[in-house]
Amino acid sequence: ISVFYLNNYGFLNNTKEPVVVEVENGYAKSIKGGSEANKLVEVLKSVGLKEAFNFPAEFGIGCNPAAKITGIVLEDEKVYGTVHLAFGDNSTFGGKTKAGVHIDGVILKPTVIVDGKVAVYGGAFLGGGGGGSIEEGIKLGKVALEIGGVRIADPKELFGEEIVVTASTVGSQAKGKGVLKPYNYIEAIRIVERELGELSGLISSENGGLNTVAAWIQAAALGLPVVDAPCDGRAHPTILMGSMGLHKVEGYVSLQSFSVGFTEKNHVSGLIKGPLLECSKIIRNIASIYGAVAIARNPVTVNYLLDNAATGALSLAIELGKVLLKYLNDPANAAYKISEKMDGKVFEKCKVLSQEIITKGGFDIGKAILECADEKYELTYVNEFMTLENSKGQRLATFPDLITLISSEVAKPVLSAELREDMEVHMVIINRSKIPLGSGLKFKETYTDLEKALEKPITAYISDILVG
Repeated sequence: ISVFYLNNYGFLNNTKEPVVVEVENGYAKSIKGGSEANKLVEVLKSVGLKEAFNFPAEFGIGCNPAAKITGIVLEDEKVYGTVHLAFGDNSTFGGKTKAGVHIDGVILKPTVIVDGKVAVYGGAFLGGGGGGSIEEGIKLGKVALEIGGVRIADPKELFGEEIVVTASTVGSQAKGKGVLKPYNYIEAIRIVERELGELSGLISSENGGLNTVAAWIQAAALGLPVVDAPCDGRAHPTILMGSMGLHKVEGYVSLQSFSVGFTEKNHVSGLIKGPLLECSKIIRNIASIYGAVAIARNPVTVNYLLDNAATGALSLAIELGKVLLKYLNDPANAAYKISEKMDGKVFEKCKVLSQEIITKGGFDIGKAILECADEKYELTYVNEFMTLENSKGQRLATFPDLITLISSEVAKPVLSAELREDMEVHMVIINRSKIPLGSGLKFKETYTDLEKALEKPITAYISDILVG
């Protein structure tokens, strides 16, 4: 089942209320949206043929920058940046369906994802060294789109009291004996559904090569939208950081399900219910044993999302992914284009002189020395890149500032776990004020474990975003 929101259509110009079309097996299963939607249904029914509800009979992308929204679909469907879909007949332009009626509907601000690469590459950039690998993200996105497609929804499309759940992975990228399959992602959601009942949408915990699309398989399989309001607009190393400040909500009971492995010998799954901090510690301990695990956690209302999530961060990932893929064979240019867009800074052609990494407590903890234009820099990481200091010990960037390394060979973001001596990269630094951040990054206590693992101060450098 797929759902489409049409802003304007055929015989009724200047549609006052979006028309919501639910599609199953190539036909409009339901059409909702007030009196105008009812009129559309009447017209399609008047044809007297099932084929009138064939949808989409046509899919087109507006490419004319001179066209304008006028309320007349013949021009609206050509406006640059729109897409249009049609009901009914497509036999006159190469299709096989004859219906005696053809009605176009226009989506004014669509997100069209062909293979998931755009979201994955952009997510990897916003991962800042963490958030999972591009390769795994592409595989997951491809499976999701093969299952039935993914609808990305603005949170304002949902009702305020409807419930959404975070879907993600937790754990080390470098080690672990567990294996994740599509089954694990879906099972984690099913476990929560058995506890709560029907959900209205899914969100990701963060951006990253894998985690940007970590809710897509579940959404495609279960017919749920992916809401463009992840817990955080960048990747982060602790569950608490992705909990949108729920640890501050008095009486909040956390639900956290997990699933890893898929055979009798290695499959483990379950549900933890209780105080958020305690549940998060248990999940992290499980991840330290099994490596990355699929999780579903922390049900919240849409209203809570609007106040505490990183709204629009998925759309930002898609925008940045377009830049990376456009300049895939010109990585330096890609770095400068993104830096210009987000008011960042580029350190070009940096060589990794040394790097060390240990995996402890579900974290990849390390330090690398980079040489950029004859100047040496110390880069630390706890899964994600955390701090950047010059040879004089001056702090140049501090998490949640975004520090992203891009391979000098191809415009592909590099994970902290992929760093190797003699590797050449372009380094991009973007200030935290330019990134959508969730409320989980705005409380001092969420950095306690991070500062202990890193053995460096963090909160002293980011007082501008801390609220408690």
